[in-house]
This record gives sequence, C-alpha cells and structure tokens, in this order.
Amino acid sequence: MSFWISNLDRRPIPPDTLLPRSCNVCIIGAGLTGCSLAYYLAEYDVPDVLLLEANAYVAHGATGRNGGHLSPSPSRLDPQIYNFDKRTTSLVRAFLQSQEEVVQRGCELYTTGLLSYKRGTAAVEDHAVKLAERFPPMEGSRLVSDTTPIPSLQGTHQKAILTDSGAQVYPARLVHAMWEAAQRKAKEKGLLLTTVQRKVSQVVEGAVLTEQEERIECRSVVYCGNAYGLHLLPSWLQAIVQPVRGQCVASQGGLSLRQWMSGSWTDEGGDQYVIQRRSDGRYILGGKRFLAPHQDVGNTDDSTVDPTVREALQSVLKELHPEAVVEFEWTGLMAFTPDGLPVVGEVQPGYYVLCGYTGHGMVRASGCAEALARVLSGMADSLKGLIPDTFDAARFRTV
Repeated sequence: MSFWISNLDRRPIPPDTLLPRSCNVCIIGAGLTGCSLAYYLAEYDVPDVLLLEANAYVAHGATGRNGGHLSPSPSRLDPQIYNFDKRTTSLVRAFLQSQEEVVQRGCELYTTGLLSYKRGTAAVEDHAVKLAERFPPMEGSRLVSDTTPIPSLQGTHQKAILTDSGAQVYPARLVHAMWEAAQRKAKEKGLLLTTVQRKVSQVVEGAVLTEQEERIECRSVVYCGNAYGLHLLPSWLQAIVQPVRGQCVASQGGLSLRQWMSGSWTDEGGDQYVIQRRSDGRYILGGKRFLAPHQDVGNTDDSTVDPTVREALQSVLKELHPEAVVEFEWTGLMAFTPDGLPVVGEVQPGYYVLCGYTGHGMVRASGCAEALARVLSGMADSLKGLIPDTFDAARFRTV
C-alpha cells in the first residue's frame, strides 16, 4: 500500500447508499478528476449528479499512488499547455485557500520549485534557449546552476531548468477534501450529489450499466477513471490509450531538510521524479520503469512491485540521503497516449472522457474537470478556448 493511502484517515463511501435509476450527470471514477468535476459541477449549480467509484474509498487509484508533485513543466515547449498547467495549479491553490485551515494543513501544499534535468549540460542549455524563444521572459522557468544532491548526476548534469511554481502536495488528502467540499456545496445549494460504490460494466447511449446488471439513465456521462477502466472507452480510443505501471518508494521520516526539494530527470532508467516532504523530511521517489519488462507498458497489476526497479530506486534513494531506507513501496497505473497529451472531450453523444494524462494528471486533471463543468452547466458552449487544442479527443478519431 502506498505511503499516501497508509497515512490517510479515510472515510469510506457509504455502502448502503441507494443507486438512483436516473441522473443528470454520471461521473465514473472518484479520483482527482472525478472529485474535481463533482466539486465544480456543484460550484456551477449543476443538479442531480451521480459519482460512481469501483472501490470502497475515493482516491484509491492513481491519485493515491503517485509521487506528490504539483508542478507545471515547460518541457514540451508549448506555451498553451504550460499556461494551462499553471492555471490548473492556481485552481488547486484557490480551492485549498477556500477551505478551513485544518484542511489546508492536511493537504500539505508547499511551493518548493522544480529542478528538471536533461542528459548532459549541452542538452539542458539547448532546451533553455528554446524556452527563452517560446516563453519570453521564460514565465518563471530559467536555466540555473545544478544544485542536485545526487552524486551520480554531478558532472554530467551541471545545469538545470528551475520552475519557480513547482510544488508538492498530499494528493489523496486533496481528493478527499474535494469530495467532501463537493458534498457540502451541493447540500448548501439544494443540489443532489450522490456517491455510490459500483463497478461499471458498460456505457451505452444515454445510460450506464453496472456489473450488478443495474441501469442508470443519464443525460451526460463522464469517464474519469484514467487507466482504471479503459474498457469503458469507445473502441477507437481503447486502441489509443494504454495503461502503464509506475513504481514509487518512500523513505522514513525525520531526515534533514535540504534546500532542493523537488526534481525530475532522465537517464537510462527513464524518467524519475522526487520530492522531499517539507512536513517530515521523507523522500518520495518514483520512476526507473524502463528497467521493467516492456517498460511496464500494458502492465495493470498495481498489487506488486518489480524487483529490478525496486533495487534501482533504493540505490537512488541512498544517493539522495545516505541514511535513507525504504519504508513504503508501491505501484500505480497511468494512462498514456501516443503524443503524451490528455484525451478530453465528447467521444459519443452525451459521453465525455477526461483521461490519458501520461503521468501529468496532478497539473491537468482539475483544470480539465473545471473546463468540462463549465460546458455541462451551460456556462460555455464548448471546450474550445478552455483547454489546449492539442487535448481534444477528436485528434485520434479516424472515421
């Protein structure tokens, strides 16, 4: 079990909640995307919303198993995407600022900056030149001297890109806060928001079918399950969105805090990412999936860990701090697309999808959900202008 879930005071979804026969909007999946959507639908006065979750708890999937980053990254050199990521981060900050102080403290949102590395100094400097061309005056991202504490990277990674707005958060607590706030807001406004534990077997036109052979008539259905439930996507999208397993470890707490606290880099093991938690000094480290068979593409088993990846992560953890030992290790599923960008939009009449974040869900999920909430509430006619054009699911439609 992940560190995030193990240390979470979870309130289960009420098991005896009656399943309605119909609803206005049915949300499939109670992770960050689904709970964000439920919150903004309540914010924008959308009534009769049903939130379906296959597990007994919210945030049991990817949001409870990731690395804890909330960091926009200009790595794709696309200003529209970078600005969307920054806006999503601002939405999360604004949400937490609207909550009680105890909720804010529990979600542990800290701005630490994010250091990003490329292979070799020349590659980093070339990337920085392109950043300067695309983001004048680089919009909070700039080339800096390397301050990494990782000995094996020193000398080869002497420069890094620093994104000032990079942050860390307790992701599972954030989702619980969103879920509870959505319920409060719906109740205050006299709207109906119902959360039920159910596994969905099929989405058909105008309805959702459960594994218990129940049918819920829906005006709109929104798939928010990312890699957990890809069989529910239309066939043309099932061939596009792939499940990919990621692996993380967490050290013990009580380690001395370093000035450098968040980073990502690439080497022969693939992408890696780390934070040192401000609240307890604990390191959360993930990546190295390129060392797993088939790079863990198509692996949907989030109950085991790969021993080779485990050994590699343990080695990096020791480089981060010689006294660090692994206290938690876990895996989780991501949904990847060929171009590395989310799949957002209406894929069948009345059926919308928000998925395919390719490892960047924390800085995109809430923004995509808020945009769709505007459409479903009637505040906007379409997603055009609310999300980057490159997120549109229609780009993969061949017929």
